[in-house]
Amino acid sequence: MEFEKLLSPGKIGDLEVKNRVVMPPMGAGLANRDCFLSDDEIAYYIERAKGGIGMIISSVCCVTSDFAGIGSPDTVNLELKGNRYRIRKAVDGIHQYGAKFIVQLFHIGREGRAAVNYGQQVVGPSAIQEAFFTEMPRALETWEVKAIVKAFIDAAQVAFDGGADGVELHGAHGYLIHQFMSPRANQRTDEYGGSFENRMRFVTEIVEGIKAIRPAGTIISIRMNGRDGFEGGLTIEDCVEIAKYLESIGLDCLNVSQATYTNFYDGPDPAIKPEGSRSHFVAPIKAAVNIPVIAVDNIKRPETAEKLLNDGILDFVGLARPSLCDPAWTRKTAEGRPEEIRSCIGCNNCFSLTGGRVQCSLNPYVGNELKYNDDTVVMSGTGKNAVVIGAGPGGMNACEVLARKGYKVTLLDKNSELGGTMILARKGMGKEKVKWTIDGYAARLAKVGVDVKLNCEVQGIDDIAQFEPAVVVVAVGGDPVAPPVEGLDGPNVIQAQDLLVEPDSLKDKNVVVVGSGMTGLETAEILVSNGNRVTMYDMLDEMAKGAENINKTAIMGYLAQNGVTFNTDHRMTRVTETGVIFQDLKNNTEVFAEADVVVLSLGVRSNRRLEQLDGQFDKVIFVGDCSKPGKIVSAVRDKFDELWNI
Repeated sequence: MEFEKLLSPGKIGDLEVKNRVVMPPMGAGLANRDCFLSDDEIAYYIERAKGGIGMIISSVCCVTSDFAGIGSPDTVNLELKGNRYRIRKAVDGIHQYGAKFIVQLFHIGREGRAAVNYGQQVVGPSAIQEAFFTEMPRALETWEVKAIVKAFIDAAQVAFDGGADGVELHGAHGYLIHQFMSPRANQRTDEYGGSFENRMRFVTEIVEGIKAIRPAGTIISIRMNGRDGFEGGLTIEDCVEIAKYLESIGLDCLNVSQATYTNFYDGPDPAIKPEGSRSHFVAPIKAAVNIPVIAVDNIKRPETAEKLLNDGILDFVGLARPSLCDPAWTRKTAEGRPEEIRSCIGCNNCFSLTGGRVQCSLNPYVGNELKYNDDTVVMSGTGKNAVVIGAGPGGMNACEVLARKGYKVTLLDKNSELGGTMILARKGMGKEKVKWTIDGYAARLAKVGVDVKLNCEVQGIDDIAQFEPAVVVVAVGGDPVAPPVEGLDGPNVIQAQDLLVEPDSLKDKNVVVVGSGMTGLETAEILVSNGNRVTMYDMLDEMAKGAENINKTAIMGYLAQNGVTFNTDHRMTRVTETGVIFQDLKNNTEVFAEADVVVLSLGVRSNRRLEQLDGQFDKVIFVGDCSKPGKIVSAVRDKFDELWNI
């Protein structure tokens, strides 16, 4: 496939972009705590420009610290004029690779927090709370609205002084500009509320002010919702009318998204959603305007991006999470090697930040581009052998790192295919993305010369010694937990991992799933799809406690719609031939749950059987679940610094 449309130049206003790939704004948590654009964040942008992306839109930048305008302590604040020099440094580095740089401007409005705004009460068009977990705002005075308009214009000036190719207004996700547009949030009676024209006055004055100061050849974009996605919010039809109005006041392009803090789980698409899942609200906006439309559309693969462009759904592809996962996504596509892309699995670990640095389950380099790069890598492995045992994500990542450092790497795995527990993880809805990721690993390992030996189970030291390794990495994963409960050895008990190997082995049964982590939820989803009646139990006070919230919310919603019931605070005490006996921890009573089959999903414990290798070779490193049970991100990042510095 040629990807002719994807790789062709596109024009936004007077700005020519070298291809149709845009990195949209994402909170990276990389700004300095003094609200200046940091060297880490600049390196993060430059790495993606180097990877071939045509245009990069920055993370949100606050326009003022007044009126509770700070989104988080690590957000760039353009009220600080010195940021123009930091922007210039980013622009120079990004332009070196032919990409354009757009600075996004925002005010968080009623979705902010007083704690990060020097105690200022959060503000909005009206004193209406966004969601149950947000704070009650106060309504802005008319003069304050005008002051914030000026702050947006002043912030744009800082961006232009820094050489930015344009600015983007954040008018989506329930932030202040969006709040003024929405009658749900804006019930003002002055010139900024009431009629459609009045509700649009805030953004209109901002746009007119920026148009008056912008240099020739720069653009003004706006991020807007294509729908809010809940009752009382902006509908697709509302957003089409807003889009047409925004075009009429001189915006150069529209960057379409969805959701607010009320339905935050609809912001980044959960793993169960297919590629192109946003087209139903992006396409009507594209059809209604003549200016270019940028949109993220849950795109993982270049062929999907090409199809959406050719189908006229959008003009530019917003590549958000995939650009975190593989900054060279575009370059690999352009060079005819898309099979080598490190494909995003949609786990949304990158959206699980609570004031921390950006991270990706599969890419340990993201956010650490200054630390781990071609200039800092030490070729310590030249002429040396390394052996990696276990072809899960931790083991395959170790292979890539060691090969990058010059080692001749041999990968051993007992299975007949690569992937480790990811082989099981690809069974549920939307999990074809996991297969794409495994295929990408296979292509990259082949390219860097890793000698992959499958169906090869390591029993002991002799199996490794023949390779004369300087480094041995043990990544053999974990074993399912089976607590000392009577009846677990019965024929009606099965481990979730075993079920995932043969997902169609149970049909039309009454099934109790014990344990509700993401594996338990995904197992329940497979059981439901095969016509089973499912009840879930967990001894904790919350289902899937500690799991990533967006995917958890999506899959629990799907399970509930399909008749699955959830029971927390229940400890399994015995399994019988006809079901499970639990202790209700709240009432201290005994509960019997009838079941044809009991499926256990109680996590894993470290597989320690190869601890004998420790001390037998120059360097032995245990990574992933065999070191400490955790998620994919744990396996990939575990001991990464040690591997890098061998």
